[in-house]
Amino acid sequence: MTEDQIASSKLLIGKEWVEAEGGRTFVRNDPYTGEAVTRAAAASLSDVQRIVEAAEEGFAAWSATPPRERAAALMAIAQQLVNRSDELAQMALEETGAPLAGGHLMVGMAVENLRWAATQVHALEGRTIPSSKPDRLSFTVREPVGAVLVMAPWNGAIFQIVRSMVMPLALGNSVVLRGSELAPRCHAAVARACLSAGLPAGVVGYLTNDPADAPAAVESLIASQAIQAVSFTGSDRVGSIVASQAGAHFKKVVLELGDTSPVVVLADANVDAAVTAVAIGGFGFSGQGCIATERVLADSAISREFSEKLVAAVAGMKTGDPRDPATQLPPLINEAAVDRVEGLVQDAVEAGATLLCGGTREGRCFPATVLTGVTPSMRIFQEETFGPVVTVTEASGPEDALRLANDSSYGLCSSIFTGDVELGLSLARRVRSGMCHINGMTLDDEAPVPFGGVKRSGTGRHGLEGALDVFSEVKWITVEVPGGPQGALFGVPLG
Repeated sequence: MTEDQIASSKLLIGKEWVEAEGGRTFVRNDPYTGEAVTRAAAASLSDVQRIVEAAEEGFAAWSATPPRERAAALMAIAQQLVNRSDELAQMALEETGAPLAGGHLMVGMAVENLRWAATQVHALEGRTIPSSKPDRLSFTVREPVGAVLVMAPWNGAIFQIVRSMVMPLALGNSVVLRGSELAPRCHAAVARACLSAGLPAGVVGYLTNDPADAPAAVESLIASQAIQAVSFTGSDRVGSIVASQAGAHFKKVVLELGDTSPVVVLADANVDAAVTAVAIGGFGFSGQGCIATERVLADSAISREFSEKLVAAVAGMKTGDPRDPATQLPPLINEAAVDRVEGLVQDAVEAGATLLCGGTREGRCFPATVLTGVTPSMRIFQEETFGPVVTVTEASGPEDALRLANDSSYGLCSSIFTGDVELGLSLARRVRSGMCHINGMTLDDEAPVPFGGVKRSGTGRHGLEGALDVFSEVKWITVEVPGGPQGALFGVPLG
């Protein structure tokens, strides 16, 4: 690809797309071909300040915008994405290696989230409070907090950034979108859709920075007085840093982080259904998802049958160029990801696990890999793989399977396969995860649900409940009858 063919991505400040200070840029390469595909603006700290100042001004206008107009704007953004679905899917292919079908799926999920959020614009409800003081009206109102910093990951690029921003916008906040350096043009396209939909200046700002500048840029954003809340989706390592900085500056935060999503398969389970769920949930998008299945905890009575059927289902999955419609396992996002996945597999084999299929890189790709005999002492059991690898650990009954499922520092999503729904519900109530699916796969999401986890998988939730907690504030207001009796202060008579 020649220099003239490399697409560009700029900063959005107010209503203007501008170059970064000094014209600084960085390059994003195609994860499969290695060719440069995007030249993105590398914001300076001065650029960061200009963007948050514009967001503060945008908040004043947007928070005063009637709910029905906010709803119409969200619907207009959705339509912009629908109109550009082919273009957006192509961007995701070039920057993240997602096959076109996967890119279209992510655009569809983003559209669903926008349309659902448009129905939630009246969620800022208050209540009246009976008062012990006569002649007083006592009530609460909910108000948007201000400018919200949204940091979204590269995987599922269009969907992830939309899901993080829709409820802050629906509730009347402005947003500053910090795009991933691995998907800068995808994320910029969402900001462009917002601008094209007619949002006032500053309601949505957009920036990217050189990867080397990320720590300073994020710290500057979080420390800014204009930013009142933070929504971060990514690794628990970076999430810990974000949480620390947000706490230091008294900013509210939603963290949606990693997982080693366990699937419990009990002796009475429909093994074929469980195999299908794990094959899709563990190997879809090459396992590069926060709720991708990583650990299977199978009852010893059916463990061998499950493992053999899983290998038969996935061993022939085709790796390769995501432009090829036959490709089932596209490339991992970069060489570091391939190194990490291969290292975890090798470590498990050296520790005594049995490799049933896969296990060795294929260029920039990694084949479908299944390991049995994995124990909790192995790194691959405890660490997030984020690749097309599923481990199988034998369990001796439901309670042992539950113990193994909970033997993790993560807790985002889990699944339980059983023919006994009552038992499944009992285990679901006791598994330490933010979400649990009985007889369904871990790779699942819907717009209205409270999506989030516990432990190192994060804090807060996407969806309405989490949004009200973080992206709005409760204010108590009283009205006294003029000249009415004040009588007492905290129940103590005056005078």
